[in-house]
Amino acid sequence: MHIAKLVSRLFKLFIPSIIEEIAKSSSFMKRHSKLLPETFAKAMSLRLLDCKNITEEVIAEKYASIQNGVFLSKQAIAKSLKESIPFLKKLLQRAFP
Repeated sequence: MHIAKLVSRLFKLFIPSIIEEIAKSSSFMKRHSKLLPETFAKAMSLRLLDCKNITEEVIAEKYASIQNGVFLSKQAIAKSLKESIPFLKKLLQRAFP
């Protein structure tokens, strides 16, 4: 796949309204919270590419760097990780049909 095509698909993937729609349909987003699906998706994909040891603390730091002023506990990250599998799977399926 050409890099331009890959980048184009990734940018389409990160349109907030599409991500929110997928988050709701996969039950990742059940109500409004400070954990935004768009920020979670970015943190779990692009921001973790350079990490060798990924922990809840690292994910929380990456999340806070994307969405200023929002700090999540390790427990919130752990809970979100368990619930995120269908959400992230649908995002990838949407980006790479």
